[in-house]
Amino acid sequence: MKKYSKSLLKTIILTILLSIVPLLLIAFVVDTYFLIFGDANDYMGVFWIIVFTPFILAVTLPLAIVTHALIVFFERKDSKEKNKSKK
Repeated sequence: MKKYSKSLLKTIILTILLSIVPLLLIAFVVDTYFLIFGDANDYMGVFWIIVFTPFILAVTLPLAIVTHALIVFFERKDSKEKNKSKK
């Protein structure tokens, strides 16, 4: 069970990193571009990404947790079937 909780924690952390960090990087690059070459008040991408982060995570985290639960369920089911076939 400890193995599954560690993998669930890893799944949650990777989901957060892979859903938020790329958006922050893109918004930071665009904000930097507008700061250098345009009007800095035109685009506040980092601000809006931070504002919408809870909404993004509200969609991605449940999907990641359900997917992880399904993977664990089918792995256990397969291992039980393999153990039965060995006997």
